[in-house]
Amino acid sequence: MFKTLFLLIITLFPVLSSANLAKYVHIRETVFWQQLYNEKYHTLYCAIHKTGQQNSVVTHAYPLSWMANAMECPSEAQCNYARYKDAAADLHNLWPVEEKILDMRKHYVFFDGDESQGKKSDCNFITYPRGVEPRDYAKGEIARSMLYMMWRYRMPDYEQLPLMMQWHKTYPVNSEERWRNEKIKAIQGNENPFINKPDYADSFFGPALKSRGK
Repeated sequence: MFKTLFLLIITLFPVLSSANLAKYVHIRETVFWQQLYNEKYHTLYCAIHKTGQQNSVVTHAYPLSWMANAMECPSEAQCNYARYKDAAADLHNLWPVEEKILDMRKHYVFFDGDESQGKKSDCNFITYPRGVEPRDYAKGEIARSMLYMMWRYRMPDYEQLPLMMQWHKTYPVNSEERWRNEKIKAIQGNENPFINKPDYADSFFGPALKSRGK
């Protein structure tokens, strides 16, 4: 009896785990590439221009592992909460990237550091012992995706809020970011308010920063 139950559990576990990420996988395969990035686009970290037929890999600016950790889930695949599933599949947090850069970013925090103390790779992507730093071109886009996730899903900032606010103000919204925001709104039904209304970041996050003395 015990052996049969054990076999049933280990048989069902992959199915249950996959189900928790099914919405994200569906969005990635049938919406992200087929509707959002089906024409020309640039990758997040290296700003390499491609067409919709030159698929890159997809990344979460706010990592899946951070979402799962925020909800005290054992892992990304074992997080059976509706809020997690919605957050994992949200297009405003999904970006096309180069696989080699994705492998370096992983789940590390973003960081502004002394370049001489880090290791620079392609596209001026720098890795430090405490985090990673993308080229300036990507910082504003990353910041507004991160702020969006903290705002919409009340995700913790993992001490990233001051830096994201700094990047948000230093690197303003660009034309492709506006195009992307409007297209996602048409597909998903909502916009990222920090793109259309940049000052809203101060209104929403200002009290939190003030309480930290930032």
